[in-house]
Amino acid sequence: MKTVFIGSSSYETIDKKYIDLSKEVALLCVKKDYKLKYGASSKSMMGTIYNTFMKNNKKVLGVQLETYKEDAKDLNCELVMVDSTLKQVEIFSKSDILLFLPGGIGTLNEIVNSITLKRNKEINGKIIIFNYDNFFDYLFKFISSLEEKSFSKKEELFKIVNTMEELKKELN
Repeated sequence: MKTVFIGSSSYETIDKKYIDLSKEVALLCVKKDYKLKYGASSKSMMGTIYNTFMKNNKKVLGVQLETYKEDAKDLNCELVMVDSTLKQVEIFSKSDILLFLPGGIGTLNEIVNSITLKRNKEINGKIIIFNYDNFFDYLFKFISSLEEKSFSKKEELFKIVNTMEELKKELN
């Protein structure tokens, strides 16, 4: 059984379309019989993903920073508390698939660290970034500018998907 890490937002003030997206993505992963790793939170997109997996009796591993232990207090899954973001990313990166949905600074950190680990051949998992509603366009433009200015070489370290259909194909 494959493990998917899903990175997304825990902010409750975001547009409902992102909550709906997280449920649709979680249902797709449940249908594929994946186990879930995620940044243990019962809020927003992350909470929706958690609830979807739990309602379908799927295995869930929540990993949370001690700093945000309150975000994990209502969860009923295997839980690992860590004292640093790097330890959290280390646990996430051992997933077969690292899937990133729209999110904030924490999600951005997870994306950049995952890409770096992939570049350094420290992980083998497939990295997928769901560019829902062009959410990550500025990030991709920045990465392209690094390559154009020779600060980074062009490598295929992650896949970009823009639709659920594209995501379904990448999750095979």
